[in-house]
Amino acid sequence: MARPTNEELNRLKEELELLINSARELVSRLEDHDSEFTNSINTISAQLTAASENSGEIENLKQVAEETASEINELHTTANTDFQAIKELSAQSSIISETISAQESKLENLSNNAEKLTHTIEDLLPGATSAGLAFAFKERKESFVWPKRIWGATFVFSIIGLLAVAYFEPISFEKAMLDANSIFQYFIVRLPFAIPIVWLAIYAGRRHSQALRLEEDYAHKEALSKSFEGYKKQIVDIEEDLEGKEATLNLIERTLEALSLHPGRIYQGKHEDISPAHSLASIIRRKKKSDDEEA
Repeated sequence: MARPTNEELNRLKEELELLINSARELVSRLEDHDSEFTNSINTISAQLTAASENSGEIENLKQVAEETASEINELHTTANTDFQAIKELSAQSSIISETISAQESKLENLSNNAEKLTHTIEDLLPGATSAGLAFAFKERKESFVWPKRIWGATFVFSIIGLLAVAYFEPISFEKAMLDANSIFQYFIVRLPFAIPIVWLAIYAGRRHSQALRLEEDYAHKEALSKSFEGYKKQIVDIEEDLEGKEATLNLIERTLEALSLHPGRIYQGKHEDISPAHSLASIIRRKKKSDDEEA
């Protein structure tokens, strides 16, 4: 059975009030008729007194008395019917009143539960925000896994290609003389194949390095997002008895600075070539700098 709505309860309440008012009017009418009946009895008594003097009027008075008695019986029947209707409405009103009380109790419980849920949601919102941000950083971090692998594999295949080009011998050194001209010719023949492979290896190395740094950047932001709310709560607990909140403000400021760093800085920064020549040059520069400091 469906629960009555507040609108239906209000409508039933209004109908009950109308029926009660009708019952009150009926009682008032019964009282009026009772007054009329009393007057009729008095009239009959007077007429009976007069009947002793005039027997001809007795029959007329008897007829009037019978009609009056018939009307009284009809009014009595109507009163009984209305009384039963009032009793039924009273019983229904009691049931409706109990239903309204039960619905009010349920509404109060629902209101209390809704208020508790609201407080719970408000308490969980900061953690949910951090979790959502961490999940977004995790997705971005995982999006660089395959590019990193692909560019790493490209770099490896480029090295293998260079080895294959080096192994290719359009000139047999067993038959040719090893002079400067033949060696130069040997390298000239391989340059059209070696240069694109070297360029591809350098490009793949750069892209692999960028993907690796981006992956580490998003991993750092993910860890920072996950731990931010915990650090914040610990600092707030530590500073409960202190006047200032400088540590909390510094944490929030530095966290926002770290999270707001755009990944594009990795692309815009200085790119170091992963080549033996570059590594050798870096070693020489560090050695020279160390010698200058010692001097």
